[in-house]
Amino acid sequence: MAEERDIWIEFVGKLKELTESDKLRWHSVRPTEVPQRDPNRKVSMVFEAKYKDRTLRLYEENHNLERLPVSDALARLLGREHTSWQVYIVLELVDENEAAWEFPNIEGLEDLLESVKYQVTRVNEYIEAVLADGTAKSR
Repeated sequence: MAEERDIWIEFVGKLKELTESDKLRWHSVRPTEVPQRDPNRKVSMVFEAKYKDRTLRLYEENHNLERLPVSDALARLLGREHTSWQVYIVLELVDENEAAWEFPNIEGLEDLLESVKYQVTRVNEYIEAVLADGTAKSR
Protein backbone atom coordinates (compact mmCIF):
# COMPACT_ATOMS: atom_id res chain seq x y z
CA MET A 1 0.00 0.00 0.00
CA ALA A 2 2.82 2.42 0.84
CA GLU A 3 4.38 1.72 -2.55
CA GLU A 4 1.12 2.62 -4.34
CA ARG A 5 0.82 5.83 -2.29
CA ASP A 6 4.37 6.76 -3.32
CA ILE A 7 3.40 6.37 -6.98
CA TRP A 8 0.42 8.72 -6.50
CA ILE A 9 2.64 11.31 -4.79
CA GLU A 10 5.21 11.00 -7.59
CA PHE A 11 2.43 11.36 -10.19
CA VAL A 12 1.07 14.56 -8.61
CA GLY A 13 4.61 15.93 -8.30
CA LYS A 14 5.19 15.24 -12.00
CA LEU A 15 1.95 17.05 -12.91
CA LYS A 16 3.10 20.05 -10.85
CA GLU A 17 6.51 20.00 -12.58
CA LEU A 18 4.89 19.79 -16.03
CA THR A 19 2.53 22.64 -15.12
CA GLU A 20 5.31 24.90 -13.86
CA SER A 21 7.37 24.27 -17.00
CA ASP A 22 4.30 24.97 -19.20
CA LYS A 23 4.44 21.50 -20.73
CA LEU A 24 1.00 20.90 -19.24
CA ARG A 25 -1.42 23.74 -19.97
CA TRP A 26 -4.56 24.09 -17.89
CA HIS A 27 -7.69 26.14 -18.54
CA SER A 28 -10.65 27.00 -16.36
CA VAL A 29 -14.09 25.54 -17.04
CA ARG A 30 -17.50 25.95 -15.46
CA PRO A 31 -18.12 23.73 -12.45
CA THR A 32 -20.22 20.72 -13.37
CA GLU A 33 -23.85 20.91 -12.38
CA VAL A 34 -23.93 17.62 -10.48
CA PRO A 35 -21.96 18.84 -7.43
CA GLN A 36 -23.92 22.11 -7.46
CA ARG A 37 -27.26 20.35 -6.87
CA ASP A 38 -26.20 19.28 -3.39
CA PRO A 39 -26.34 22.26 -0.98
CA ASN A 40 -23.79 20.55 1.27
CA ARG A 41 -21.24 20.27 -1.52
CA LYS A 42 -19.82 23.26 -3.41
CA VAL A 43 -17.31 23.47 -6.24
CA SER A 44 -16.02 26.97 -6.86
CA MET A 45 -13.48 26.54 -9.65
CA VAL A 46 -12.57 23.77 -12.05
CA PHE A 47 -9.48 23.38 -14.23
CA GLU A 48 -8.86 20.93 -17.04
CA ALA A 49 -5.82 19.91 -19.06
CA LYS A 50 -5.20 17.42 -21.82
CA TYR A 51 -2.08 15.32 -21.59
CA LYS A 52 -1.21 12.18 -23.53
CA ASP A 53 -4.70 12.11 -25.10
CA ARG A 54 -6.46 12.12 -21.71
CA THR A 55 -8.25 14.87 -19.81
CA LEU A 56 -7.35 15.74 -16.25
CA ARG A 57 -9.76 17.73 -14.10
CA LEU A 58 -8.69 19.49 -10.90
CA TYR A 59 -10.96 21.35 -8.53
CA GLU A 60 -11.54 22.46 -5.00
CA GLU A 61 -14.63 21.00 -3.36
CA ASN A 62 -16.15 22.18 -0.09
CA HIS A 63 -18.24 19.80 2.00
CA ASN A 64 -20.59 20.98 4.73
CA LEU A 65 -19.67 18.69 7.60
CA GLU A 66 -22.42 19.72 9.96
CA ARG A 67 -24.71 22.54 10.81
CA LEU A 68 -23.65 24.12 14.07
CA PRO A 69 -26.24 26.06 16.10
CA VAL A 70 -25.48 29.70 16.66
CA SER A 71 -24.90 30.92 20.19
CA ASP A 72 -26.15 34.39 19.27
CA ALA A 73 -29.85 34.59 20.21
CA LEU A 74 -30.68 37.15 17.50
CA ALA A 75 -29.10 35.02 14.77
CA ARG A 76 -31.03 32.00 16.07
CA LEU A 77 -34.30 33.99 15.89
CA LEU A 78 -33.48 34.92 12.30
CA GLY A 79 -32.89 31.25 11.48
CA ARG A 80 -29.24 31.65 10.65
CA GLU A 81 -26.83 28.87 11.50
CA HIS A 82 -23.08 28.56 11.32
CA THR A 83 -21.76 25.74 9.19
CA SER A 84 -18.50 23.87 9.26
CA TRP A 85 -16.90 23.33 5.84
CA GLN A 86 -14.05 21.00 4.90
CA VAL A 87 -12.04 21.70 1.74
CA TYR A 88 -10.88 18.85 -0.50
CA ILE A 89 -8.74 19.04 -3.62
CA VAL A 90 -9.99 16.60 -6.25
CA LEU A 91 -8.01 15.30 -9.23
CA GLU A 92 -9.90 13.25 -11.80
CA LEU A 93 -9.19 11.48 -15.06
CA VAL A 94 -12.15 12.19 -17.36
CA ASP A 95 -13.22 10.43 -20.54
CA GLU A 96 -15.09 11.85 -23.54
CA ASN A 97 -18.46 11.02 -21.90
CA GLU A 98 -17.57 12.95 -18.73
CA ALA A 99 -17.17 9.75 -16.72
CA ALA A 100 -14.47 10.38 -14.17
CA TRP A 101 -12.11 8.39 -12.04
CA GLU A 102 -10.95 10.17 -8.90
CA PHE A 103 -7.34 9.90 -7.80
CA PRO A 104 -6.75 9.30 -4.09
CA ASN A 105 -6.56 12.37 -1.88
CA ILE A 106 -2.82 12.52 -1.29
CA GLU A 107 -0.23 15.12 -0.42
CA GLY A 108 0.81 17.48 -3.16
CA LEU A 109 -2.67 18.20 -4.53
CA GLU A 110 -2.85 21.61 -2.82
CA ASP A 111 0.52 22.57 -4.31
CA LEU A 112 -0.62 21.38 -7.74
CA LEU A 113 -3.79 23.47 -7.47
CA GLU A 114 -1.77 26.56 -6.53
CA SER A 115 0.53 26.01 -9.53
CA VAL A 116 -2.47 25.61 -11.81
CA LYS A 117 -4.13 28.81 -10.49
CA TYR A 118 -0.84 30.66 -10.97
CA GLN A 119 -0.57 29.42 -14.55
CA VAL A 120 -4.20 30.00 -15.55
CA THR A 121 -4.34 33.53 -14.14
CA ARG A 122 -1.00 34.28 -15.84
CA VAL A 123 0.40 35.91 -12.72
CA ASN A 124 3.95 36.04 -14.14
CA GLU A 125 2.82 37.91 -17.25
CA TYR A 126 0.83 40.39 -15.19
CA ILE A 127 3.69 41.07 -12.79
CA GLU A 128 6.10 41.55 -15.69
CA ALA A 129 3.66 43.91 -17.45
CA VAL A 130 3.24 46.03 -14.33
CA LEU A 131 6.96 46.15 -13.67
CA ALA A 132 7.68 47.02 -17.30
CA ASP A 133 5.19 49.89 -17.29
CA GLY A 134 7.35 52.99 -17.47
CA THR A 135 4.56 55.21 -16.17
CA ALA A 136 4.24 53.32 -12.89
CA LYS A 137 5.75 55.17 -9.94
CA SER A 138 7.24 53.39 -7.00
CA ARG A 139 6.68 54.65 -3.46
